[in-house]
Amino acid sequence: MKRIYAGLFTLALFILSVGCKQETTEPDVKPDTKTAKLVAKDYSRWTYFSFKTGDSIPGINETNFKERSDWDIAFHSYDVRLNGGASGKGKAGVVKLNTEDFNSVTQAPESGYVVDKEEKVIVAIKSTGPVEENQPMNKTLDWLKFEVITPPNYTFTLRKNVYIVRTAEGKYAKVQFTTYLNDKGERVYPTFNYVYQADGSRKF
Repeated sequence: MKRIYAGLFTLALFILSVGCKQETTEPDVKPDTKTAKLVAKDYSRWTYFSFKTGDSIPGINETNFKERSDWDIAFHSYDVRLNGGASGKGKAGVVKLNTEDFNSVTQAPESGYVVDKEEKVIVAIKSTGPVEENQPMNKTLDWLKFEVITPPNYTFTLRKNVYIVRTAEGKYAKVQFTTYLNDKGERVYPTFNYVYQADGSRKF
């Protein structure tokens, strides 16, 4: 009889332990907030960046950027392009949120992403004013407002909206710009905080 009770007791403990293991769930691991500091002062070239690597990507130029899949976002002074639409074969697009509270944004929208198309881009500033040409870019990611007062004088105004960027691979990053100046007060050096969700979900 004692052996029967002992066996039943052991079986009960086993069932309880299995139940506890099944009920245990791994806590959600939130991705870290990172900061990127780039150089985009040159009107003659774009600076390309990958959220996956957290760094700028060398070797990309106007002849090959549409064929490259290793970049997500690029800067050309205050202009921005994403790897999608008219700018590339990727899945990139952007949603501009009506909030400046970075921490309150915990999930990327499911839809509404705007992709690149051909727009007027300033390629030089002369005494007579800006020189423009058509290039693929994204006007929705309008992080820096540029205004010409009287040539060659102009002003920049930083926008602090939170932007949700869908990357070239179809993953998501939330982005907020903090300054367009470097430590010496020189323009244009885009600095932004971002959270990149590497697992492909829309949760931050």
